[in-house]
Amino acid sequence: MESLEIKLLGTREIHFCDSPVRGYVVANVKTPSIAAAALEIEFSGTYWFRNALGKYQSEIFASYRQDLYLNGVVGGFECGKYESPFAFFLEPTFPSSVACAGGSVQYKLVARCTYKLASCLATDHTIEETKYLSVIQLLDVEKLAVAHLGAIARQSGGNSWVTCCWRNSLDLYLRTKRRAYVCGEYILASVSIPNMTEIDDVELRLVQVVETILNRRYKTIISSKQLTYRPQRAAGWHDEQLRVPALPPSTFDKNMTISYCLELEAKRIRSYTASITLTIGSKPLEDLSIDSVILEKSFVFPGTVNLKEEAYAFIPSYPVYNFTDNSGNPSACAETDV
Repeated sequence: MESLEIKLLGTREIHFCDSPVRGYVVANVKTPSIAAAALEIEFSGTYWFRNALGKYQSEIFASYRQDLYLNGVVGGFECGKYESPFAFFLEPTFPSSVACAGGSVQYKLVARCTYKLASCLATDHTIEETKYLSVIQLLDVEKLAVAHLGAIARQSGGNSWVTCCWRNSLDLYLRTKRRAYVCGEYILASVSIPNMTEIDDVELRLVQVVETILNRRYKTIISSKQLTYRPQRAAGWHDEQLRVPALPPSTFDKNMTISYCLELEAKRIRSYTASITLTIGSKPLEDLSIDSVILEKSFVFPGTVNLKEEAYAFIPSYPVYNFTDNSGNPSACAETDV
């Protein structure tokens, strides 16, 4: 049986950049044989990048260490529990926690206690307790220039002869009322294909694109929805909905950039795609009425990551918003394919 054990307590699951992290370490001394002990807390931030070979390489970008004392005692411990509080500040420029196809950004706290037993002062014993944190950049949608602006994307395909039949050009129109959202919101999109003929498939999807400093680019379909249509007639869909699941906010970090777009794909012999760039924030518009906020683990599409890798030892969580019916968000009644 260990003579001493420690627990790392008091920290929240989610912390925003440019804010403090507070907690405390509890040491439980089980036998009165502890002659001396030294306690420290260590905080680190690490990039994990997926390289061209599919392997992962790490880079520590933040490191902080603080010496602690067990109730001010450094030696001669009696049996019982000893508490030691700690606090430090998250830099405003820290990237958000991420677990994606291109790698991850991990933050963790390690409480470490080195102690000596009275029966053998020459030998050091070390125990550790580790806790991962979800750190998020505060990206306020209200402050974005594109928050209230809609967008239209058009893609045209040329005329062609296929199996002795003349096919007219194909025009895709994709419209959104806004270009910035938070997790939990529904993206409302309208689609028109005025000259649609013999289309095999029409799909609307939310896409995440990750670009890393290793010049690697990863594209992941987060959610998608098939649009039904009538052949040989002009086709249109109004306010089709795609829900934004738990995702890291858009980031322009040079080491790992995360961006999002709404894509419309129509297939006729080959694929035609129209897309609109979107921003995913972490704080919603002020005129939306929030009903509740829950924490959800990040969406990770099956097959895109190997959860046995150290790079994915922790899947971060993000705030997901639920809005009341009168906020313009149809979350209470909408159903989507995710």
